[in-house]
Amino acid sequence: MTNTKKKTNQYHDQLFSEMKVYENGRKRPLNQKECDELIAMLKFKERPEALSIAPLIPKGSYLERLLRFFDDTDTSYTLPLWQLIMIASSHLTQGRAYLPIPGLPDHSPILWTIALAPSASSKTLATKTVAQILTNNDGSSSLRMFPSGGTDAQWIVDLADNNGSYWTCRGLMPLL
Repeated sequence: MTNTKKKTNQYHDQLFSEMKVYENGRKRPLNQKECDELIAMLKFKERPEALSIAPLIPKGSYLERLLRFFDDTDTSYTLPLWQLIMIASSHLTQGRAYLPIPGLPDHSPILWTIALAPSASSKTLATKTVAQILTNNDGSSSLRMFPSGGTDAQWIVDLADNNGSYWTCRGLMPLL
C-alpha cells in the first residue's frame, strides 16, 4: 500500500469513525465504498456547478434557444430541460409510441417522471415558461392534461381513465 493510500484510509477512519450504518438489526462502520460515495456527495454540495448541464447543450439547437429564456434568471437549466423531456414523453405516450421488442408484442411504455427541487428554485417559472413557449399561437395545446382537483379516490379513478396525460402538481414538476 502506498503512503498516499495509507493517508487516505487514515483520514477516512478519522472522518467516519463515529458514523454507523444500521443493517440487519446491527450497527456497523461504513465500508470503503460508502465512505467514497459520501465524500462524492459532499464534494457536489461544495461545488454544484461541477454537474452543470450547460456544456452538454448542442450549439444552435432548439434546446439552446429554449434555455436562452432562462439566461437572466437564477433557474438551473436542469428544470426547463426536464420540463421539455416530460412534455416530449407525454406527446409520445399520447401518440401511442411503442417499443418493438423482437419476439414479443410491441410494448407501449408507461412513463412516470418526477423532478424535485427545493422551494424557491423556480419550478413554477420553468414549468410555465416552457409550456408557454410550446403552446399554439391561440394558447391551446394538443397535449391531453390530467384533470386537476378532486379527492384521493377520484385521483385514482382519473389515473385509470387518463393514463398518459400530462400532469403538473403543486410542489412538483410534471409527472407522466
